[in-house]
Amino acid sequence: MAVLSNVEFQFPTGTIARARGFIVVAANPGHASLGGSGALGPFTGKLDNGGEELRLVNNGGRVMDRVSYSDAGDWPAGPDGSGATLAKHDEEFADAGPTNWTTSATRGGSPGVLNFPPGARYPGQRLVFNELSATTDPQFRIELVNTSAASLNLDGFEIFTSSGQSFALPAQSILVGAAAALSPAPESFAPAAGERLFLSRASGVEFEDAREVTTRLRGRTAPGRWAFPTAASFGTATNTFAVNSDVVINEIMYHPHVAQAGQEQWIELYNRGPNPVPLAGLAVQRRHRVYFPPGDIAGTGGVSGRL
Repeated sequence: MAVLSNVEFQFPTGTIARARGFIVVAANPGHASLGGSGALGPFTGKLDNGGEELRLVNNGGRVMDRVSYSDAGDWPAGPDGSGATLAKHDEEFADAGPTNWTTSATRGGSPGVLNFPPGARYPGQRLVFNELSATTDPQFRIELVNTSAASLNLDGFEIFTSSGQSFALPAQSILVGAAAALSPAPESFAPAAGERLFLSRASGVEFEDAREVTTRLRGRTAPGRWAFPTAASFGTATNTFAVNSDVVINEIMYHPHVAQAGQEQWIELYNRGPNPVPLAGLAVQRRHRVYFPPGDIAGTGGVSGRL
């Protein structure tokens, strides 16, 4: 049996996965951070920090399990540079998507033992990022919300970035469900677009939350997802959003017939709403991103055009 991706490891003959047990495979099985885990290895290659597919393959070539992890979309940002790991919420749940994955509660993870023992706290269940300034703002601001069942004092917490900047939180209490707006000194804390903010205890061990900063104001929605608020609201726990769902993808030419030598690939959009919708700034994306130029408008109840 082997683990395959940009790394590869063939399990030695006689390797047994005991019932309800764990096996750790490492690039350096003798590393001090893996002490007591009985790690196997070394594996060849290196895991991609931008994401990739891992496959567990048996001797007959059958894929026993796979996960295509990422550092974008709905995948947690915490494991990407904080020192925490990407960990399953529930090891009994065979879900390869991001739903069952989160950030380890401590930096360094939990090699060889349960990710979250019964009654343990998941990251983001106490103090979370709720709103972040655009990196272009002269004064970068951060809003935190207390999602726990008791008041929290920020003394002893810190925010650090994937580039090594850090900011110790001031000693102030946040009531249950309340927000705290923070304005780190710009000369000492100015994250760039694409950097990730990590929230943890100042010891750097107990992990709380993580989020990427961008060139746009971003905020947390009521269900816990992230989007672009209509306006900044630092200091209040509720962010407001205006989402237009009238414009939809309606038709796709993705593979012309061999006889259609001159046929282009294209995407058609349809505005199913009662009003014209400006599209400037919006993008169609997957592997390729196409931005709409200023002035493009999806006509009322009609086709906007082909891209």
